[in-house]
Amino acid sequence: MIASASADQAPTWGSGRVGARGYTDPSPEEAPPTDVARSIASLPLRSPSPSPARVASLVGAVVRSLPAGAVLLREGEPWETLAVVERGCLALRVTGPTGRTGIVRVVGPGGIIAADGLTEARAMVPSRVLVAPLGRAQRMAEVSPEAGAWLAARLTDAVQDLSAGLSRALTLSVPERLLATLQDLAARHGRPVPGGVRIVVPLTQDTLAELVGATRESVNRALGRLGGRGAIRRDGRTYVLVAAPPPAAGPPGGTE
Repeated sequence: MIASASADQAPTWGSGRVGARGYTDPSPEEAPPTDVARSIASLPLRSPSPSPARVASLVGAVVRSLPAGAVLLREGEPWETLAVVERGCLALRVTGPTGRTGIVRVVGPGGIIAADGLTEARAMVPSRVLVAPLGRAQRMAEVSPEAGAWLAARLTDAVQDLSAGLSRALTLSVPERLLATLQDLAARHGRPVPGGVRIVVPLTQDTLAELVGATRESVNRALGRLGGRGAIRRDGRTYVLVAAPPPAAGPPGGTE
């Protein structure tokens, strides 16, 4: 069963508990019986995008409803838990030795947040997250090759996101990094509007600075350049990626 909880409540599953430090697994004797394991193994995960709820329901998952700005995981806290974002998105933030913060990844629907204790996970918009004991998720992967493949694919997505961010940081200028970041956000969290795609996630200049690894002043200048080129435009608390105009039509009958 899936138990529902608000961000401030601590629901239980068996003798397990979700609190500020994540989910504490029930005692071994309360582990799911064999028939549940067989049910996991028969879970229909052949679809490219299986419902996270269907996967999580068989491992004692708890639903966490997070308002914008709420923290799911605090940096530095041990967290033997795996979370799957069902709706909304969360920013994974780290703090450097000087106190400067950076967002290493934005996790949207279908993405997973693995327990590492190195990042803070904070909702950027109202979000719904499925939280499951890490041990149970690992056991599910062991008894169901398809479930294991699904989890491996989500972990691969996470690694690819981190690799892309590192590549941008090492090879692109601030305006180029900013444009690439906005394009990625538009692809994952955008809605078509006349003339382009509107990013539905609120983006302050401080947030953009954390996303691209630059100062707020550098981001402000980069936004001015991109706006001057007609690549983006401000729209309330976020941005619109302006669609490139279609190529000019050639003369009838083609070129000579």
